Amino acid sequence: MENAGNGNRIVNLNKSYGRKKVLFDVNLDIPKGKIYGLLGPSEK
Repeated sequence: MENAGNGNRIVNLNKSYGRKKVLFDVNLDIPKGKIYGLLGPSEK
C-alpha cells in the first residue's frame, strides 16, 4: 500500500486461497477519510 496524496493506493493486489485465485492485480485509490470494502460470494 502506498500513500496516494491524501489517501492510500493499493497496486497489484493478489489474493488466493490455496490454488484458487480470488483477486488478481487489483488496483485501488482510496481517498482520505473514505472506507472501502471488497465483497464477494460465499462458497459455503
